[in-house]
Amino acid sequence: MGKLLKRGAVFALAGVLTVSAGFPAFAQAEPADSVMEGQTGVKQFMDCFLPMPVMDPDGLSADCWGAAEVGPRDRHNGLEDDDMSDYSYWDGGIIKDEVSGKYYMFASRWDQRGGHEGENGYPGWRGSEAIYAVSDNLYGPYEDKGLIWPDYHDGAGHNVYPFVLSSHDPLYEEGYRYGIVLGDPWDVQGTVHISKTLENGGEWTHLEQMNCDGSFTMTNISIIVRPDGRYEAISRNGDIATSDSLNGPWHVERNGLWWNLPGMDTAEDDMEDPVMWYSDGMYHCLVNKWNAKQAYYMTSYDGINNWTLHEGAAYTPYQNFLSYEDGTENNWTKLERPNVYIEGGELKAMLLSVINVEKTNDRADDQNGSKIIVTPFDGAALKEFADSRFAGNLPAGDTNSQTWQNERYGNYGGQSYFQVQRDSGVEGLGESGNSGWWWPDWEYDCKIGFLKYDLSQYDASITEK
Repeated sequence: MGKLLKRGAVFALAGVLTVSAGFPAFAQAEPADSVMEGQTGVKQFMDCFLPMPVMDPDGLSADCWGAAEVGPRDRHNGLEDDDMSDYSYWDGGIIKDEVSGKYYMFASRWDQRGGHEGENGYPGWRGSEAIYAVSDNLYGPYEDKGLIWPDYHDGAGHNVYPFVLSSHDPLYEEGYRYGIVLGDPWDVQGTVHISKTLENGGEWTHLEQMNCDGSFTMTNISIIVRPDGRYEAISRNGDIATSDSLNGPWHVERNGLWWNLPGMDTAEDDMEDPVMWYSDGMYHCLVNKWNAKQAYYMTSYDGINNWTLHEGAAYTPYQNFLSYEDGTENNWTKLERPNVYIEGGELKAMLLSVINVEKTNDRADDQNGSKIIVTPFDGAALKEFADSRFAGNLPAGDTNSQTWQNERYGNYGGQSYFQVQRDSGVEGLGESGNSGWWWPDWEYDCKIGFLKYDLSQYDASITEK
């Protein structure tokens, strides 16, 4: 092969087939850049956020809590404590009641006298209560109506994630329509709660912790209904599980999505707050890298395998992307706990938990705090952006001549790239040296991948060079 290929060298095949000098010109397709012609200009997930309508009849406020850091802002957008005298809010997911037309937000709150991290005998976010709030408008204002389940663990709940039940679930036949899964605190992690109604915050039946047949991290859990009617859940570690019913059993499909996704920065254990959804014929997922203050966006066609990381940021406070219809911009210090509101099969709005200062600077009885914002989102532009990642010629099939060590248990082919690895200490590609005829050296693994392309759509003239 001439030049030695060091371990981990990766050769990327572009989505659109191109021909390099020195190789036979079997077919010549259009340049990759031409695929992007006619796009909306969206280069990353964050570009799909739309300007927020101002819900406060008095307009934007420049003298409310947090405005000094954030900029003039709408106190009536989402859910907040207007004067930061009682509560800080976090999490946030919205379900529309089709009967009343009202929007129900399920979230968590804690006594602001403990600041964010806890002080003066108040636990901060670790003492979170699960609450519900109601609004006549998707964007707010939302009125805090109190605890969801005051008699269950004193109303405890953090990482509150609401969802609608699958009509295929036997629980649906019993009249249950809505669910909530909790990611914290410790004694209620991974528990599922179901209700037949949203009225007055629901009447909740408390199920046990998710019953999984393998390792599944019981925090930061998001549950969705797949197109086939089954459930799919993802947790903080990127563990994915599926089930026919909320009662389980849950089958763990894979572990550690983030740690096995090419291009993901996982140098530190700081991934959290994943949210998954299905729209426009594919599965979407966001995960927040809290220490870097950046979130990632990825998609998959089956929701389990072959996840593709998309370029750019899903959101980050290092770029101004939150604005109002009059052009005023807001910039919160931290943006976390993303969630989505989908209507008519299209992503219509995003929810974010925001805080105006670093968490350690949110102290008792000051004018710092957190709230939940709701911002419009261009779902049609996102579909175009997501589809563009897969534009061009994708492989029709794949095969591998060798698979060793951990790769012998999984086929990582069938993607728009392949990987060739070589240990410079052996003579031939794929030879095992002195480690034995049945197994290569433990510090060396190798796979040769072949991708098959269907070029029947091209009128190709075969030439030789």
